[in-house]
Amino acid sequence: MAARKPLMTPEQQKNFKEAVEKKLINPLPYDQYCKLTPEEAEKMLKEVNMGTQAPEKSAPAERPGANEPATKFQIKAIDDAVKAGIIEDPGEEVRKNLTKGSASEIISEIHAKRPPEQATESQKKEIDRLVKEGRIYPMKNETYHTLSKDKASELISIGRYNEGQKIVVEGFDPNYVARRNQPKTPEQEAELKRLVAEKRLNPVPREKWANLTQEEAGKLIFVGQRREEENSFAPPRDHEQTKEQEKTPEKPEKKTPAKNKTSRSRGDDMPM
Repeated sequence: MAARKPLMTPEQQKNFKEAVEKKLINPLPYDQYCKLTPEEAEKMLKEVNMGTQAPEKSAPAERPGANEPATKFQIKAIDDAVKAGIIEDPGEEVRKNLTKGSASEIISEIHAKRPPEQATESQKKEIDRLVKEGRIYPMKNETYHTLSKDKASELISIGRYNEGQKIVVEGFDPNYVARRNQPKTPEQEAELKRLVAEKRLNPVPREKWANLTQEEAGKLIFVGQRREEENSFAPPRDHEQTKEQEKTPEKPEKKTPAKNKTSRSRGDDMPM
């Protein structure tokens, strides 16, 4: 039969042992000691001022000078925010009675509502370097161009930490940038053919297929595999629908002009 274990937390067990050694609590038989619930143990420990619960925090003290009149810099910051439409005008009466404390609260609200500052060019250059060296993951163009200064700082911190620890992110390919404009690989070609055969992708036009790059092939494979995961199929091509219409024209005497073979279908997965 397995030995019985105490129900108390490790921290409570440690404090209970110290309390017994200091003769603040009478020692208990081991069986009774094991039966003590964390709540019961906490009550006993609190009675001898050795509880594990953190003391209640007192209300923060009022900042010195909080009741003094607001400074001209605080008032200007509030006025600028009103002009920019970040907050509503508090009114002349409120302005007259503004204290440093109440002005600080309004300014905190302004900072919370203000759009985040955009990442600087130097931050973006550092992010580019860290991505190329595999210290952080690459991101979508939209994400990159809308990065905030704070988010950029966070990414740079992660990247520099990984750099210091000689860590590269999972799936990093140091030759990707050099290879992305190279012709598609045989593996990519085979996967594209499979996805087209299973109707996850529309066929790539012949002239485009011949010059398909590894980057373009990779994007198409990503689209096809996502459709596969979602059990969805490629949209029908417009020119296929047009051909069906051409077979049964409404007015036989009026010929439908021949459709340019190189025109792009909205159902194509890649621009022609």
